Amino acid sequence: MRRPAGRLGACLAACLIGLPVQAQESVLRTRYLCDGRAEVEAIYINDSDPQRVALLVEGKLVLLEQGRAASGVRYEAGSGGPAYQWWTKGDEASLSWLGEGGPRPVYETCIEE
Repeated sequence: MRRPAGRLGACLAACLIGLPVQAQESVLRTRYLCDGRAEVEAIYINDSDPQRVALLVEGKLVLLEQGRAASGVRYEAGSGGPAYQWWTKGDEASLSWLGEGGPRPVYETCIEE
């Protein structure tokens, strides 16, 4: 059985093969174990302004942009509408859904593997 997170990495890796080495080094692939049960793969794209992260969440590919944060690094959709928010600090992260009723935790504790 293939995992969706593996497909995300494979798709993005295939796109990166043709890039110069310097561009490949600005992309970081990290896996997280969230709430002790779910695996999330994050592909950090650090050569853009704003920096971005691609996540595979609940079977969907989500692209988020870095936003302002008092502590750690926060990524969110640029539209300002309902969307996911990915917050990292050190080797931990959390994922929330930002909707009309305010933030709703999707994964509260994600630990980098």
